[in-house]
Amino acid sequence: MWSNPGGNSLSTMPCRSLTLMSDISDIMLVRQPGGGRPLGRGSSLQQEPFFSRTGSGLRRRCMKKTVIGTMLCTFLAAAPAWAAGGPVQGNPPNEISAPVSTALPAEGQQAPAKKASSAFNLQYAIFVHGFHVLNGNVAYAFQPWGYAAQAHIYTVGLASWFLTLDRTARAKGYFAGTRMQPTQYESQGLSRGKHWNVQLAFSEQAMPKVIVLTPKDKDEEREPLPERDLQKSVDLLTAFGILLHKLNTEHSCNVTGVVFDGLRLTRITSSGPVPTQLPDDHHTYFTGPALRCGFVGQQIAGFPLHTKHRARLAAPHPGNAWFQELPGVGLVPVRIELDYPKLGHVLMVVQVPPGKVKLTQEPAQPGN
Repeated sequence: MWSNPGGNSLSTMPCRSLTLMSDISDIMLVRQPGGGRPLGRGSSLQQEPFFSRTGSGLRRRCMKKTVIGTMLCTFLAAAPAWAAGGPVQGNPPNEISAPVSTALPAEGQQAPAKKASSAFNLQYAIFVHGFHVLNGNVAYAFQPWGYAAQAHIYTVGLASWFLTLDRTARAKGYFAGTRMQPTQYESQGLSRGKHWNVQLAFSEQAMPKVIVLTPKDKDEEREPLPERDLQKSVDLLTAFGILLHKLNTEHSCNVTGVVFDGLRLTRITSSGPVPTQLPDDHHTYFTGPALRCGFVGQQIAGFPLHTKHRARLAAPHPGNAWFQELPGVGLVPVRIELDYPKLGHVLMVVQVPPGKVKLTQEPAQPGN
């Protein structure tokens, strides 16, 4: 179950999100023409202890998909990336629609009979080592009874000359008291020359079920997933939705829980917020005062049985997210930064005004 130290207990349900971000991994190591070193980064990280830059990661191809990658992809894609779509090279991000309600009742309270709906759709420019290689959209829609999210991520600029990445995903669920219960997750698209299709089903009474997973996992032999953690897990989009609700209703980012991506379990812990100024760089659309929340993701289960890199796979991966108030919606993520050992500095920043919200699915109803 998702919990926050000394506060309400936010629910979690099993859900799956097979990595969009692992795809990012392949793009992150973009080099200058001629095989030179990766382009310089230009970071503005503000959370010190967690970040350690590992140069070796810049000289080798990323190791396998990881949930932190899923995190990034999902994060960047919470909008169109979740929506299904055709090849994206040069195409604008998908739109997402459906009103969303950002209010989650406090512990011990029943959900109001009626709550205002709200929704947002943000487009992110994604920089790796200071080089703009990806675009991603994130959209959430909340109704009094449930929620839906979509995401879309695709290569842009020079990166699209060397690699085609066009992944979309979506998730939905309903409110069960103070908990957010996912019902389904799916992700499709092209990456690394293959077409991926992942479909997961969730319920309050059962473990998450993998409906479709293609192509087949290369690491067929993996350590079994602890049922206790698996049963309490949620997909990444739902996990981020929990954080959004927590921040908007209790002014807190203190949540902890487990994310299931279909193969692995990753524990994610967030904290904050801390009042600060939004870094004014990379042509950011939003400026001025902001709230910053720190987070750390760490794989806890689902390791390949014969891997020689377990220690690296199990290492914590921290980051920061900045939030600003969007009129009529509430606090939304306008900037995200990660320092990933195998990729280096990753920055996601909103450079354009919020877009129209058009979701390809409605929030789930309880019992559906």
